[in-house]
Amino acid sequence: MSKQSSEFPSFLRILLATDCSTVSGAAFCCALDLAQAFHSRLTVLKTVEPAETDATEPQASDPSLGHAFTSAPSDSSGLVSHALARGIECQISTESGHPADAILRQAKAMQADLIVLGVDSTRGHEPFPLETIVETVLRKSPCPVLAVGPISVTHRARRPHSQPVLFATDFHRTTTRAIAYAAALSESCHTELHCLHVLPRVLQSSQKMEVIPTILTCALRQVACSVVGNPVCAVTFGSEVSQAIVEYAREHDAATVVLGVRQASMTGTGLAPHIAYRVIAEAPCPVLTVPFGRDSDETQPAFHT
Repeated sequence: MSKQSSEFPSFLRILLATDCSTVSGAAFCCALDLAQAFHSRLTVLKTVEPAETDATEPQASDPSLGHAFTSAPSDSSGLVSHALARGIECQISTESGHPADAILRQAKAMQADLIVLGVDSTRGHEPFPLETIVETVLRKSPCPVLAVGPISVTHRARRPHSQPVLFATDFHRTTTRAIAYAAALSESCHTELHCLHVLPRVLQSSQKMEVIPTILTCALRQVACSVVGNPVCAVTFGSEVSQAIVEYAREHDAATVVLGVRQASMTGTGLAPHIAYRVIAEAPCPVLTVPFGRDSDETQPAFHT
C-alpha cells in the first residue's frame, strides 16, 4: 500500500513542446494521459526558428509509424481542441529562437511542473541538432522532463495501461525525490513500482559478489519504503548502465522509466551521450528525468547529464 496521493508530487502545470511530428504526437498522448490523471493545465508550445518567415509543414516522419497515433491532431490548434474535448484545460503558446531556450523560457514563465518532449533521433539536423536540444533542456530544466523517444512510440501504441513504472537508482541519498515521482506515476495509473540497481558485469562472476545482490535488494526496498509499501526490487548486472536499464524496461514492458539526474555541465566536444539520453533514445517507453542542481551536495542525483 502506497502513501496517500496528496503526499506525492503532482503535475498541475504541464508544458508540451511539439513540432507536430509523429513522435510529438506520441508525446501529446502521454501529456494528455498525465493531465487527465493529475487534473493538470496543459500548455502546447510551438517553437519557431529565427529563419522561419511563415508556417512550414513538419518533416515527414517514419511511414511505419503513420497509423500509430492517428487520433493525435497534426497542428497545434488541433491539439488544443483534442485536449478540450477530453475536459483538459489547454492553451497554445508560441516562442521564437533556439528551441531549447524557448522551451526553458516558457517553462520558467508558467512555473511548469513537467515538460513533455517528443525525441526523434532521426531528426538531428542543423542548425539545431535535436540531441543538443534535448540535452540542453535536461541540463537546465527547472522541473522534471518526460521524454518520449523514437522506440517508445511503436511500443506505446500497443501497450496496456497496467504496465509497471521503473525507477533506477545508484543509491545516492538524494534519489528519494526521484522515487517520489515514480511512486506518483505508479499510484495514478494503479500499477506496480519496480526499483532497479545495476552492478558492473565484471563483478558477476566473483564469488564474493554472491551475497551482494541480496543485500542491495534489501537496500532498494528500504529506499522505496519511504514512499511505497510493496515495490518490486531487483538488482541486475550490466556492462553499461543505460543498456541494463533499457533491457529491464523491455523485459518487464515498463510504462515509464524514472531517473534522478544531475544537471552538470558537459566539457569538451564529441562526448558520448550521457546515461539519461541513451536511455531516452533506446527505451521502449517514455523516460521521466527528475533534475537536481550541481552546486549543492544535498541536491545531486544518481545519473549525470
